[in-house]
Amino acid sequence: MTEKVKDRRVRKSQESFKDAFCEMVVMVPFEKITVTALAARADLNRKTFYSHFDTMEDLMRDIEQDCVNQVSAKLDELDEDDLSGGIYAFYDFLNTDDRAIQTLLYGEQYSDFSRRFVNDVMALPFFQNFCRNEEYADMLPGYLDAIMGIFLRWRKKSPEDRENLKDLANKAGNLIYNGISGLGK
Repeated sequence: MTEKVKDRRVRKSQESFKDAFCEMVVMVPFEKITVTALAARADLNRKTFYSHFDTMEDLMRDIEQDCVNQVSAKLDELDEDDLSGGIYAFYDFLNTDDRAIQTLLYGEQYSDFSRRFVNDVMALPFFQNFCRNEEYADMLPGYLDAIMGIFLRWRKKSPEDRENLKDLANKAGNLIYNGISGLGK
């Protein structure tokens, strides 16, 4: 019983630090976020931070893994052959209104976070399924870059000029399946 209580308290403390970090990241550059300020915002102390995380980067990796897990949960609901649906689930997450996640995904100083996140999502079994043929394994990174590039170009457009996200995901899926000739299908 005490083990369960401890686990719940540990999770609550970790979530408090993550929440505080997400609040701060939209207001303060990463290099100015200190463990002391973070602990104060989380209403915890520095020692508690270091009992859960070695560094601020470890905290960010935990947040990144939480994001990957959210995408993975959406992918788990899909048929394994629904590439367009998987791309849509990924794009839907990338299109979040959460300012902290937007900052971490698109802020210049967080390019490592974004790169690791995209690589980790694309390493999920759902996306790796589409590269079963070893002969084409070397091409997978290029296709994955294309999926992300398509989204980033879409994101740069003004909202009124953007096509429907599901249609964009379908086009990206057709591109992966059929190459350039598939875009007309």
